[in-house]
Amino acid sequence: MPSTSASPSSGSSSFFRTELEHALSEQLFGIAGYSMQSSATAHDASAAVTLLERVQIIITLTIRGYQVTGGPVPANENPEFEDLEALLQHYSPMYNTKRTELLVAKLSAESVSDSSW
Repeated sequence: MPSTSASPSSGSSSFFRTELEHALSEQLFGIAGYSMQSSATAHDASAAVTLLERVQIIITLTIRGYQVTGGPVPANENPEFEDLEALLQHYSPMYNTKRTELLVAKLSAESVSDSSW
């Protein structure tokens, strides 16, 4: 069983893999799916992510952040992002729509429960 480390400086490839997998699992509402790539190293981890637009991109997590490293993205457009949510907002208009719908639904539910007092 691979060890899980709380620090990327430990050299454990499982840190980046675990972190990327956790971040992707939190965003399942706004992606069609993902599969972790087996090419994780001590310095990165990657996953093939299918956006709601049915476009597949490769997202890589390194010490510098999240970046699209494969898929139909122009070579000059591959900024790094501090979090996965920002990356998905940048590349997927349908992610933004779904995220907004969920936020509105949660706010509406809160409003209804607050008005019942």
